[in-house]
Amino acid sequence: MRRRSSPVWLLFTGLALLSAVTWLTRHPDAEIVREAVEWPLVGPVAKKFRQAYLAREADPEKRPTPGDLEIHRRVEVVTVVPDPVVVGAKPYVWVQPDTPIYSEPDRESRILFTTRALANLSTLRREADWYRVIQPVADEPAILGWVILEGHQEPQPIRLSTPEPVLPLAANPIAPESLSSATRLMSDGTREIDCGPYRLFTDVVKSTTIALCSDLVEDLERVYRTRYGLSPVSPPAETILLFATSEDYLDFRDEEEISFEAHIAHTFPSRGYVALYEADRSALELISSLVHELTHLLNHRSVGPALPAWLAEGLADDLAESSIDSEGKLSPGLLGGESRQLGDLTLNSGGTGSLLRLQTLDQLGKLPGLQELIQLESKEFYQPERAQLHYALSSFWIRYLLRDPEDELAKGFRSYLDDISKGTQITEALLAEHLGDDLENLEAGFRQWLRSQNLG
Repeated sequence: MRRRSSPVWLLFTGLALLSAVTWLTRHPDAEIVREAVEWPLVGPVAKKFRQAYLAREADPEKRPTPGDLEIHRRVEVVTVVPDPVVVGAKPYVWVQPDTPIYSEPDRESRILFTTRALANLSTLRREADWYRVIQPVADEPAILGWVILEGHQEPQPIRLSTPEPVLPLAANPIAPESLSSATRLMSDGTREIDCGPYRLFTDVVKSTTIALCSDLVEDLERVYRTRYGLSPVSPPAETILLFATSEDYLDFRDEEEISFEAHIAHTFPSRGYVALYEADRSALELISSLVHELTHLLNHRSVGPALPAWLAEGLADDLAESSIDSEGKLSPGLLGGESRQLGDLTLNSGGTGSLLRLQTLDQLGKLPGLQELIQLESKEFYQPERAQLHYALSSFWIRYLLRDPEDELAKGFRSYLDDISKGTQITEALLAEHLGDDLENLEAGFRQWLRSQNLG
């Protein structure tokens, strides 16, 4: 027989529970609550309870001052203003070309940046004619500063069709945290070596790449200027990180939180470095990797950081797969690469491997056309099962366009790169305009040239 609960007992029980809950909400970090997180059944409830009520307790240093509070019927109402840099500051203000962005609302303060074209910048606040704005910079932290806009007016619609271009950026020295991470992970101790204008940190004891470094880098810069008709906007300031083992390199890559597959090497222009490893790779493989990554740095400083994947990787592989002699001299008109015999099989890598891959797909009728290549989004371009093909096809199209440095195709391609370096929007029409022909019409010439190439 079930005993009926006394109304008085229920009343006292309810009051006790209410008091307990009230006390706990004021003491969410009490020892009993912390211990309850580990108990079965009630653990998840206790955890949510602590998270909910601890979140309400303000840090003593961050508690609002009396001036931040409004009292309504004895209830404290706290107004929390989120950081506009985090949530996306609005409204926006139109800023004309050649407008200086100052560090302070004072014309005598340091100029942080000068706008290159009409720009629509987020505004944090206004003081008279001074506006605190956020200036995005490609692949870099945004610049926060002040512009003075006397008698500011919104621009006419015709001006709004000229957005700020993405232009070449000056070199960055290596970020201290990246250098610290790399040198800490180098298992066999770190040496600092001059590699032409670059610094090189490595735990490799002896390497052909290190021996050739200065001559290789200087020749690469010379070839880049001559082949593409481009000049960097600044001298090099970046650092080369050469790891002895793949394990140390991969640990470094993971600490840097690289968002793309980078099994053997990667470049991070905004953090000012190239990273790669030696391990059991041949001298030619290592040198080709270094040339590829340094070309990305040259692209960043010469033509801009916002290149489509086919162009960025095509330029880098065009030089990396060129012939490189024992003194580190590049011959971009000649195809490089290695052939290794493995039993009855011949393994081709580098430029020769790319050529065979493209010729085979062409014979099978499975080689993509130029239009298909340049229309690929980055995600499609870098798909693991297709990336090698896209790299090779991109580099051989550039090799084809520049096969005769003095013909009209080569001149047109260099003028295309020059236009991009000046901020012209990158489109299929722009490429066709500079090459002087419809892209489909170029396909037959490329296929015929590709089939005529040999290993050597």
